[in-house]
Formats: sequence, C-alpha cells, structure tokens
Amino acid sequence: MTSQSTSNPFDILPNELIIDIFILIRHESAFFMNPSDKWISSVVRLSSVSHRWRDIAITTPQFWSFFVLSTPNSIQLAPLFFERSKPLPIDLIILHLSSKDILPLSSPENSRIRSLDYRFISPDELNESLLVVSPATNLDTLKIRCDPRFDWDCHSSQHFAVVKNATRLRSVVLKGTCSHLSPPLVNLTHLEIHGFSPTFPEFRALFDSNPALSTLCLPRFFPADWLDEKHPPGPIDASSLRSFSVGLGMHWSREICMLTFLRMDNLEYLEIAGSYTGHITNHFSSANGLSRVRTLRLHNFVIDVVHAPDAPLWSALNAVARVELSGVSRFSNLLAAKTDDKIYFPKLTDILCDNFESLREMVEIICSRSAVGLSRVEVPSHFEFLLQQEVATKLNAANIELVFVNDKDATKTIVHYDSEDEDEDEEDEENLDSDELSWSDYDNYNDYDYDDYDDHDDHDDLFEDFGLLEGPDLNGWDE
Repeated sequence: MTSQSTSNPFDILPNELIIDIFILIRHESAFFMNPSDKWISSVVRLSSVSHRWRDIAITTPQFWSFFVLSTPNSIQLAPLFFERSKPLPIDLIILHLSSKDILPLSSPENSRIRSLDYRFISPDELNESLLVVSPATNLDTLKIRCDPRFDWDCHSSQHFAVVKNATRLRSVVLKGTCSHLSPPLVNLTHLEIHGFSPTFPEFRALFDSNPALSTLCLPRFFPADWLDEKHPPGPIDASSLRSFSVGLGMHWSREICMLTFLRMDNLEYLEIAGSYTGHITNHFSSANGLSRVRTLRLHNFVIDVVHAPDAPLWSALNAVARVELSGVSRFSNLLAAKTDDKIYFPKLTDILCDNFESLREMVEIICSRSAVGLSRVEVPSHFEFLLQQEVATKLNAANIELVFVNDKDATKTIVHYDSEDEDEDEEDEENLDSDELSWSDYDNYNDYDYDDYDDHDDHDDLFEDFGLLEGPDLNGWDE
C-alpha cells in the first residue's frame, strides 16, 4: 500500500509513450539567459527529473532541434544542441546578436538549419552576413525583423544580406528591413514584406522570379510609383497565388496602382486592411480574376455609404462563402445593396464579426439573407455577455447558427495593419502587444499570425511565452 502511494506513476509508462509526451512540449525546448543567470529550458527540466528521464531526453534529438540564442553566452551551448539534435534539421531564433557575436557558431552543422528567425536593433550589427563562413544551404524558412523599421530603399551601401547562398529558401518574412538585408527573392512559395515599396518593374519581377508563389502578404504597402492611365502597362501574371493580403501604408487616392494589373485567377483568400478608408477597393475588379475567392477578410474598414456599392471589387466576389470583419463599420450597406437586382456575395454562408455595434446594425439584414444561404454567424466569446436576447432570438428565428469563438481567433488577422503614424500612443501599443502570437506557434507556419507587433524584445516576454519564469538550479546539466 505504501509502495503504491509513493511510486511515480510515470515509472510504469514505456519509453515510447514518454517520448510522445515530451514531444508535445518540444516547442519549449529552447534556452536563453534570464536576469538571474540561470538557464531555463523544458529540456533541462525534463532531464533533471530522474536518471531515466535524463537518458530519454539526451537520446531524443527532437528536444534539441529548436533553440534560441539571445546572449553571447548562449552561443557556448549551441554546439551541444547541434550535437544532440543530429541528424534532424534545426529551427533557430537569434535575438539581438551581431554577426560578430555568432561567428563561433559557424560550422558545417549550419547546413542543418531549416528555419532562422533573426531580430536585431540595427543593420549596423551585421558586420557581414550571418553564417557566412558556413552558409545554411538547406535553409527553408527565414524571418528577419529590424526594430526600429528601415525604409525598403534606405539608400545605404553598408547593409548586408542577412544570409547568403540560401538556395533552398521557400518562405521569407521581412519586417522593417531594407531591400539590402533581404536575400534574393526567388523561387519562394510564401512571402511577407512589411513596408514594401516597389516600383512597377520590381513588382512585376517579384512574380516572374517566384512562379510558384502561393501566399503573399504585404502589410504597409507603399507603391513607389503610380501609373499613367493613358499608357497602362501589361498585366502581371499572379495566377500562382492562393492567398493575398494587403494593407495600406498611406491614404490611397483613386490613381491607378500596380495592384490593378495583378491577374490572380486562382486566388482563394483575399484580405484587405483599409486604414479606415475604402480607397483601396478602387484598385480591384473582376479584371483581377477574383472569381475563385471563397474567403474575404476586411480589417479597419468603414464602408462608404454612397460609393461603396459602386466599387467594382464587390461585384467581382461572386464566389465568396465566408466574410470575416475585423474593425469594420457599415458592412450592412453591402449586404443590403443590389446591382441590376442582384445581391452582393450571393453564395455567402458564414460571417465572422468582432464588432458588437456592427452586428446589431446588421442583424436584420443578416436574417433576411438566410433565405439565400446565410446560415452561420461567428462572434467573440465575450459577446455572450453583451448580446441582447432580441438579437439572439432574431438569428435563431431565421435558422442562423450563432457561434461564440475564442476572442483571439475572432480578431486574428493575417494583415495586422500598423498605421504609418510612428508616434502612436504607448497604451495602444501595449494593448496590441497583449494579442501577440507566442513563440510556441513558430512551427505552425501555415497558421502564423502575421502581426506587426510581435516584438518580444524583452526577455521577460519570452519567458512568459514559454511558461518558464521559474526553474531549477541547472549546474552540470550539459554533462
């Protein structure tokens, strides 16, 4: 009896099951130094429980295949992670270290680096390209973030491409970086550039150089030039795109923009961040080839009461089955509008709305659309305490399902638009930071939250994301 009450129930589990449990928390298998100079890692915690667990951890490469370098001292442990993760590919995050700092890291093992997330304060920290001695020739995913932001064309001759010879790159995310820091953008399938400011020839070349590009995300898009209506250029073949997201970097005019010439015949997801203006809709029409778009997401939009129904974008979206509204007002104008006795979004079945007043404004029109297929409305879970019984009753009477979703899911956008005002209120910035994606989602790249505010500049923020604010004394853990 005493023996049963004091034994560890994990002792009866086979190694294979323990490994499966460990792998579930592999994303916490990172290391960095906190202010108390103690190494904190889920790997270390697990390997410190017992000799058996230690043996399992040391002989399980998955534990060691993802790690964070955040101080020069952390580089000293990198060889240990490289060695114990063999032969698996490596996912690496580097925070605010210069190319000089990580020079000791350069080794033939760099060829095993699969993804690199590099964040730095200034390009001046890059004395030369990272990993230039032994390039990461198998690098598949690259994310670069500079804070503060630099212009896409910063006119500097002193900036180096972050990596070289990364010929297998397929996914690139650039935030606040200039074009000199970027590797060649060729043969990609996923591209995200915050603050992109191309000329028309550069924009065309982007698609010519990436014929398999399926996901393109352009928050804070600044066209470098506007086009002459009398001498329009030819169309840009963007038929490889399945998902396109664009956010404004300025208040757009009604001049001709390079977006007008995109031909996206296979596009399935379209997201537009409007900065509370609908001018961007003037640059999309049926000529863009939007007949296959099934999901439309609008962010920071106020639908123009007078001119919205006339925007050619809306009539081009006849296949849309789901609309997601984040910070959007007056969408009811579109739901109620008709063109030649035809309604907009005739195949609409689902609406997600994160604004309570907008939902109240639309409820009557939503109910009327049930007759033509609208059957589901999703709202944030906190609406459950705000919704008047009358609203829920009307939806129920129209046979429209009301679904409460996680608040974070309801407000999650691929384009989390960052206004061009650099002197934003600190309180607003803090609120935005609270909704950031955690590092634990790093591997879920297809579901990555492309958020302008996922800085994580403070070590404390990183510890909170990993849930590693406390830890044991780890002396000798690397033996």
